Amino acid sequence: FPEVILENCSSGGLRIDLGIARRTYMAFLSDPDWPDHDLQIFWGASTMLAPNVLLHWTYSHWRHLTPPPYQTFNPHDPALTVKKWDYYTRISMLGVYGLSQRLPDLPPGLPKERPNRMLSTRIACAASSRRLTCIA
Repeated sequence: FPEVILENCSSGGLRIDLGIARRTYMAFLSDPDWPDHDLQIFWGASTMLAPNVLLHWTYSHWRHLTPPPYQTFNPHDPALTVKKWDYYTRISMLGVYGLSQRLPDLPPGLPKERPNRMLSTRIACAASSRRLTCIA
């Protein structure tokens, strides 16, 4: 199955198994995805693994009715600004970037073509940075 990507994920990403990491393409960092946690978990994991194998999402839908109290970003919030969207997506782009959102369903404050354009630009920038990280 050449198109299957295997990720290393133990305990919701909070434990990285180096034995499994030898056989997978990336390591999922953590289920919680608020900014302080994103940055802290990325820093810790990048002391052990290269940033280009660390996977994290910009936003996760929670199974419970209320998200964790620290989760203040919601891509479906009608008050979402371009600046806030940009801030949260860039944090997740430090490693392998994951976005699981329907772009047409984003709030009216973000023009439908704008997130696509912004993401394309950010992904190109992240890919360029990642190449430099791999070389270093």
